[in-house]
Amino acid sequence: MLKNHRAKCCVYKLIKLLSRFPVIYTSKKSNNNKQAHCKIKKVKNEPPGSVEVTSITHLSKLRLLSIYIRNHLIYSGIHCKKTTDSILQPKMNLNREGTKVQRLYDACNHVFAQKGLPNFLQLQSLKNLLDTFEAVDVGIDEFSLPGSPSSSPEGIKELICGQGVAEITYIHIHECDNFSIGIFCFPAGANFPLHDHPRMTVLSKVLYGSVHVKAYDWVKVENSSSRTIGLARSVVNGIQSAPCEPSILFPKSGGNIHSFTALTPCAILDVLSPPYSEDHGRSSTYFSEFPIHGLPGYCVLEERDLPGDFAVVGASYLGPDLIFP
Repeated sequence: MLKNHRAKCCVYKLIKLLSRFPVIYTSKKSNNNKQAHCKIKKVKNEPPGSVEVTSITHLSKLRLLSIYIRNHLIYSGIHCKKTTDSILQPKMNLNREGTKVQRLYDACNHVFAQKGLPNFLQLQSLKNLLDTFEAVDVGIDEFSLPGSPSSSPEGIKELICGQGVAEITYIHIHECDNFSIGIFCFPAGANFPLHDHPRMTVLSKVLYGSVHVKAYDWVKVENSSSRTIGLARSVVNGIQSAPCEPSILFPKSGGNIHSFTALTPCAILDVLSPPYSEDHGRSSTYFSEFPIHGLPGYCVLEERDLPGDFAVVGASYLGPDLIFP
């Protein structure tokens, strides 16, 4: 247990580090020698987000930040639980000692099993978890060629050769009614044509390599004809290179219609919720794009048939096994 003066120094440093948050700090000695819990009060006549800490405790930066967020939500009229940790980390029954892919499965199983769309904090938690992934965590050696010595850590014998993928390859990890987890591996120069994700939320993480991404959202769409056509706005048109933070697209925003062109051998880890399903009206639609001269950032998208030269092959998942409840 920290001594009082050391705890004070810790709190003062954290407050200085987070000085952009309006925090009011007061110190009151505890009535006993035991370490007291931090007591939070609304501060009258102070800006939203102000916090009064009425006892000295060992506060981490994350906990102080969560206190600020909780109080900001209270002043904004949004109901939240008293436990500040739940603001940043929704309660999930996760196997924290398991593999990364197991923790991802557990988190997805918790978030996407509920009714309705996941909230921002739940998606942010999944995004943070996805951001920890590397190729080796899902059974891929990003540096190796077929027949070359493995560059993966010792004890991992069989991995997919990331540099030896000759065509677009999908590695299936898991799929259920609520979500799917899988990886697309690309050779350099491969193109995944413009396609949509109907009524789906998608989280993606580039595991290695570089890929050019183009993504659009509908401005106005016409579905009455035999083929979908409409005006779309550009959301993303640039290069994503590992390491980079994961992206999230939503049913009607975030770049729900996108394409990929691999600039180098690369792989993308995808979480889709719910997954594609023809039986439930969630089949993928492909589009051609027609730029509008004089209106940069916008184009007309028109439904097209699946390109005849487009093919995706499957490969076995060689990463850690999943344990199902």
